[in-house]
Amino acid sequence: MERHEHVAHAVGPLGRRAAMIVAVLAAFLAVSQVLAENAVKSIVVGETLVVRHAVLDTPRRPAFVEALDRKTEAKETAHHRYEFAVVFLELGIVLTSAAALTGVARLLGFGAFMGAIGAAFLVAGLLA
Repeated sequence: MERHEHVAHAVGPLGRRAAMIVAVLAAFLAVSQVLAENAVKSIVVGETLVVRHAVLDTPRRPAFVEALDRKTEAKETAHHRYEFAVVFLELGIVLTSAAALTGVARLLGFGAFMGAIGAAFLVAGLLA
């Protein structure tokens, strides 16, 4: 029991700060990955509908096909932003974890900065 208490006290403020940042970045990462997967599904469905209506309904509803195509393009933009969010959030997690292991505070700052960029891409994807 004493050894456990000693180890718990050995984690300094940098380690605790890094752990909190990693937890927040991991939550954003999970959301980004789910949104990216959903965007891919929407893109596939949208492209399928575009092809189906373009081939089968050409003389009747070209405006509908164009509207579907615009929606699909918006989903593709969102998907790209989610993927960038995933990359930057993962970089943030790695750098922040390295800061906790090495005790280098500068890595913590770089990790948090990368995570902030990832969060910005997540928001940009939501707004697309």
